[in-house]
Parts: sequence; structure tokens; C-alpha cells
Amino acid sequence: STNELFISIFFTYDDVFLFTLYNRVYLIVTNLILLTLQPIWNEISILNASKNNARLKIVIFVIILILTISILTSTILFIFEADIFRLFYGISNYGYNLIYSTYFALFSIFIVVNSLVNVFSNALNRLKNQITFYFFGFIIKVVTSLILFYFKAQYDFSIYLTISIFIIVSYAMIESRNIINYFINLKG
Repeated sequence: STNELFISIFFTYDDVFLFTLYNRVYLIVTNLILLTLQPIWNEISILNASKNNARLKIVIFVIILILTISILTSTILFIFEADIFRLFYGISNYGYNLIYSTYFALFSIFIVVNSLVNVFSNALNRLKNQITFYFFGFIIKVVTSLILFYFKAQYDFSIYLTISIFIIVSYAMIESRNIINYFINLKG
């Protein structure tokens, strides 16, 4: 992600550390969930090529189950994050910030949603929207960074999470509509 790059360029080491602190809590679970998607991507490609639509619908159900697990896990992490910080990091140094926690909980859920959409679009060789949205997301981050830096605006790293969430949600909504239309037309 470009978030780490921009935060390391435009913020202090303390901000980078704080970003990393919150990110790691959710990144562990998010990465475990994303690992489960690798064989599913291959399975979708094979099933789609062989026109095994009945089995493909089962895979779709599994993906919905993975999304549900992801949302539940992020919600549980969000509820207990202050305790996790206190236990592993020591709350006295940086403290717990509910706003940052909310951003990272939402960000992790949307990363999984985005990855689920990507599994389908990649397996079905539908990459145009993905490339376009990610490119414009990068451009928006660069322009935002330069404008805020130029005007010496006071802001925190959550601006990058906000931009990322906006890009991810926009892409996921448009691409998932395309994928749903694709699967509606499946026979079997």
C-alpha cells in the first residue's frame, strides 16, 4: 500500500510508529484471511473455464462466509483493541485512540472486501477497473499530499486511510456490480 510510503515521507517517526502499531493489530488477521483466498482464486479460474457453475456457486458461498468471518474478527478486535494495546504495547507511551481504531477496523474490513472482489476479477481476467482505480487512488494521494504539504496544513495520517477507503469502496462497488452481473448470467 502507498499509505506507509506517504506517512514515512510526510510525517514524523512517532506517526509512522503509531500507524504501524494500529495497522499490525488488524494486519495479522487480515493477512490470514487473505491467505485463504489464494487457492480460491485458482479454483474460480478452473471452475469458470470448465463451466462448472454449480460448484462455482458453492465457492461464492465460501467467499461470503470468509467475508462474514472477517467482519466479525475486525469487530472483536475493535472491541478489545484497547486491552490489546495495554497488554502488548503498554498504554502509557502512546495511548489508545478510538478514531484511529475505527479507521483501521474499517480499513481492514474493506481490504478484505476489496480482496474478495479482486479474487473474482483476477480469476475472470477482468483487471481494467482494478488498474484504473488503483492508479487514480495513487494520483489522489500524491496530489493531496502535495497540497497539504504546500499549505502546511495540520492533518494526521488518517487522511491516507480515508482516501484508501474511498478508493477501495468505489472500486469494490463498481467491480462487484460487474461480477454479480456476470454470475447472474451463469446457467446451472
